[in-house]
Amino acid sequence: MNVVVKSALQVAAFSAWWWLVDALVRALGWNAPSSIIALGLFFLLLLLGLRLEWVSGGVRFLLGDMTLFFIPPAVAIALHSELLLEQGLKIMVIVLLGNLLVMWVYGRLVGWLIERQSRGREPRT
Repeated sequence: MNVVVKSALQVAAFSAWWWLVDALVRALGWNAPSSIIALGLFFLLLLLGLRLEWVSGGVRFLLGDMTLFFIPPAVAIALHSELLLEQGLKIMVIVLLGNLLVMWVYGRLVGWLIERQSRGREPRT
């Protein structure tokens, strides 16, 4: 079978899988994102014997073309370029400081956990 057709069928199967899990989550009245449930169930299927090569083409396509999923935000930025011109520096500073804060907190937490574990006390989960 042609690689493009095979990948397209795998992407269609992923879409159908998400749709089925979404219908199940709604029918059961669960208050959880169906995409997370679908991903967890898919992982379970992989553990139970679903062969990776049966889905690898679709996975490669979806991950390889992930940038297409970010086109709407890029269009919004292009449509509201005046906001970027007026507030761009503030936005960049806030994003940079936010990232630095997250990295600092994460680094401190990991350091604390390593230190605690090296002293023989296991961290609580």
